[in-house]
Amino acid sequence: MDKTHDDGPQVQKKQLRIRKKERTKQVILAKAEEFFAKKEMEAVSIEDIAEAAFISRTTIYNYFKNKDTIFFAVGNKVFRDLNQRFTAMFDPKMTGKDQVLQFCEQTFKDSTENPIILKITNAYFVHTDKLNIAPEAVWNDLNVKIGPSNLNKLIDKSSTFEEFNLEELFEEPSYIEFVIWLMRNGFIWQKAIKKGREDKTIKNAMDDGELMEYLSILLNGVLSEINLRRTIKDRIGITRDTVISQSLKLISHFLEN
Repeated sequence: MDKTHDDGPQVQKKQLRIRKKERTKQVILAKAEEFFAKKEMEAVSIEDIAEAAFISRTTIYNYFKNKDTIFFAVGNKVFRDLNQRFTAMFDPKMTGKDQVLQFCEQTFKDSTENPIILKITNAYFVHTDKLNIAPEAVWNDLNVKIGPSNLNKLIDKSSTFEEFNLEELFEEPSYIEFVIWLMRNGFIWQKAIKKGREDKTIKNAMDDGELMEYLSILLNGVLSEINLRRTIKDRIGITRDTVISQSLKLISHFLEN
């Protein structure tokens, strides 16, 4: 008897279970993203997400270890979309400085329209601090468990996450995946900065890594102030667009000097 033929119904049932499990996981993430976009993470409970997804609290724990895991899983989805957008924006014909400024402007736009981006970025720093480890230690751990060559391939996207079982390699796979998405996004920005060095439009004397850090501080600082002072700015007539426009001028000067 043809064993392959006999196994057909079992294979179909298994595939159906896998698809159903993935659908449930995506529903959980979609409902969690809605909550996290409106509230701070601390104000959202597992029960809130379970009720919105029409599943039990126990079911959520079949998919995610805790709320932090859900939060970073949402972050992975958001930052994957950002990475795709910035990758598509990269223009070899544009000067390096103009490319960086375009990335900055898009970051302002994305983060003001979707506040969860800034929340997730801030949560990454808080969580890393809570783990009491330096970012370099995370990098070293990735190098040891994945290997330097494989890590570089993951960052430049010549390798995919599916090629590595992060759940077996790391205690917090969602957090680790988020770290890699940050590295992937940083890789695109580094390409723009390198292009600016070559075409002489970026003259700042800092090394590229330090320049990236300061750009991140500037962007996050401005975005935090926009969110914090939203009502006050409206009262005194300073629009979000004005703040962003003036900030881009400051960043332009920063890149040139």
